[in-house]
Amino acid sequence: MGRYKKKREQKGLRVDVRGNNVEWALKKLKRMVKDSGQILELKK
Repeated sequence: MGRYKKKREQKGLRVDVRGNNVEWALKKLKRMVKDSGQILELKK
């Protein structure tokens, strides 16, 4: 049986929420989306 999985390449963005601080996590996620340029790809 296969004990170890190959790590899949992540195609999305992910932010960990620490201490129930959702506002901080949203701000960080928005910054990551802006830097990655994924929204620009969707608009085309």
